[in-house]
Amino acid sequence: MQTSGKKRWRVYAPPPPAKRPSADPLARGKADDQLALGELSAEPLVDAVLAPGHLLYVPAGFPHTTDTVNVGNADGASAEDSVHLTLGLDTHVWGLDLAAARKGAFDRAALSDRLHPQRGLDADAYWALHAPLPGFAEGAAALDAEALSAALVNVARVAEPERWAGSDDAALAETLRAAEVGAKLAGHAGEVRGHLRALYAAVADGKGSEKLRNTQFNALEKTQVDLLEWYGNGPARKALDWQKGDKVEAPLGSGDTNLFPGVVEKAYADGTVDVAFGDGDSQAGIDGGLVRMVRKANPGLGGGGSMGAKMAAAKPGFGGGGGKAKAKKKKKKK
Repeated sequence: MQTSGKKRWRVYAPPPPAKRPSADPLARGKADDQLALGELSAEPLVDAVLAPGHLLYVPAGFPHTTDTVNVGNADGASAEDSVHLTLGLDTHVWGLDLAAARKGAFDRAALSDRLHPQRGLDADAYWALHAPLPGFAEGAAALDAEALSAALVNVARVAEPERWAGSDDAALAETLRAAEVGAKLAGHAGEVRGHLRALYAAVADGKGSEKLRNTQFNALEKTQVDLLEWYGNGPARKALDWQKGDKVEAPLGSGDTNLFPGVVEKAYADGTVDVAFGDGDSQAGIDGGLVRMVRKANPGLGGGGSMGAKMAAAKPGFGGGGGKAKAKKKKKKK
């Protein structure tokens, strides 16, 4: 928001995330990230001069440059000091984008994740995944739970089309518990908005004490913590049979008929397990049907619906799941 003077803004398309997998695509050119002009598109998407009262929305991840040199004449405004005010909409911080919704849904369903956030996605899929929840950026008074459910199903398919090729939308929605997640997110978005409005109001009128502002911010953070805890305590976790610490014999690859002694590191609702072998190697995403149980970590706990099953953790990351994931060997560091 331009408050005085003039400023020229040039906004560019996001650089392909796969070109710099180690960089955060939502923060290119910020802090310690070095973004060369050669990495940007030849022509900017927006090339505009802002005068007092003008507003420009720049989505996260869209690099931009500013200057006050070539601003032209605007009734004398170009002669004034140029000042603008930035307001941030941190949808990815408060769980209000589709990436967070997808990850949360997979955590709640205890589905494993094999998707690298940058390497595993082309640019279109990456930005579809990181779009705000439908209705939030548009300022809808309340988010529609059904629209959120449909968006979750769609973005899961966009991110991993091969994995979900055998499931129609209804089956995928059931797997993801999309209706349940959509309803939860609609309520969560309303709570976040309420806390933010109260917090900004206290700052704007200058009457709110620091203690009051801290109380309101703590309430905002608690809303996010409550959402993450809700994601992490889904009923799907009760259906697992494997548990961490089970001693097993497992193959080193999906086509390997030889079994080697190891220990289960993590177990997932899709029936796959991560196994650490005695020589220090490890294998992720082994089909549980290829694994032979040697001894359970706690014989009194394992089994369908048992307490041992509740201890299995969903794999961190962007979520994933569906069918059996192809196992990938992790190389032992020498």
